[in-house]
Amino acid sequence: MNVISVISEKGKTILICDGFKFGFQKNLANGVKRWTCTKKICSAYLKTNKCNEIQFENSRLIHNCAKDSEQKINRQILSNNLKRKALEQLSERPAKLFHDEMKKCNVSTLTSSDVTYIKNNMNHARNSIHPKLPQDANEIHNILSSIEIKTFKDKSQASYKRAFVKLQNQCLKSVEVFEPKMCFVDFEKSIHNALLEVWPQIEIKGCIFHLCQSWWRKIQKIGLATEYSKNDEIGKYLTYIFGFPFLHPEEVGDVFAIDLGELKPENDKLTEFSDYLVDNYIDEDSSFPPKIWAEMTSSAQRSTNACESFHSKYNSNFSSTHPHIYKFLDVLKAMQLDTVILINSSKMETKIIRTATKNKKKFINNLIDKLNMNEISKLQYLKALANKFKPRN
Repeated sequence: MNVISVISEKGKTILICDGFKFGFQKNLANGVKRWTCTKKICSAYLKTNKCNEIQFENSRLIHNCAKDSEQKINRQILSNNLKRKALEQLSERPAKLFHDEMKKCNVSTLTSSDVTYIKNNMNHARNSIHPKLPQDANEIHNILSSIEIKTFKDKSQASYKRAFVKLQNQCLKSVEVFEPKMCFVDFEKSIHNALLEVWPQIEIKGCIFHLCQSWWRKIQKIGLATEYSKNDEIGKYLTYIFGFPFLHPEEVGDVFAIDLGELKPENDKLTEFSDYLVDNYIDEDSSFPPKIWAEMTSSAQRSTNACESFHSKYNSNFSSTHPHIYKFLDVLKAMQLDTVILINSSKMETKIIRTATKNKKKFINNLIDKLNMNEISKLQYLKALANKFKPRN
């Protein structure tokens, strides 16, 4: 007779024997335990010894109640296991927990109604560990203000400034003064202005990834994506543009107007794109002049990849667009612990540089050396770098 031990909805051990469930009743002499049928009207019972082996000869297995169906038992076992995992593994999506568990259990008896029942139980279990939800926006802000977490309601200059001031004040608790010398950000004027307002002497650097992404999107919007992929005059001209972030800032304007200008084909769309670059990125009075994004260096620290990585990891912890606010806070606290560990490690461990990063630096340094020794022209320099780092359509 097959007997299995499972955890009940209340977290207690129950025994399932031939379709009947037995719950622990009391301890007897010599380490023997007595288990009774979970149906109150039933007088059947089981006894186990101190090794948790069933003593069938001392048990009464004649029931005066109907046994549960295999479908119901399987559903309850799966549901209870998943409820427990939903509470233990808060950062895992319920859907992932569900499908991982389904691979290990008998699903031949489950129906869509059972699946709905199980998923509802998982969500209910996870929600039960959180306090009551706030009833209005003021309660939400009171909760957030009680912990060191800064949220944004928009991307305005005022919102960014509040966040930077909050960061500055928080840092003052552990250091005498917090004055960052340089900051890498994307190409939002509001965040640039907020940085300069809080730290007037800070040097702002633009993320190369976002820069090339903006240029590529403009190429697509104008309708030059097809020409960009071709190896003709227009395609080459557009490709060379993506080598400009590796020039000295003071060289960008001349190289664009003279070296690249001589290669520019007559094309209205290309003229529109060139005007866009001059107005927004190349002219010294543009929104984002070359000093922000151009630098002849092989440094890998020219992007906001760390922020993007954080955001990607952060998003992977949620299973819905609008998660429970306490789930949101749990995830942030967990990620804060990871960040503290990384900070501690950075003080003691030598950072391992990936082979791909080493090869990239070596490639750029080799081209810079050749350019400085006049072994290649600026156009050849641009071509080599652009072909290596241009966006792939």
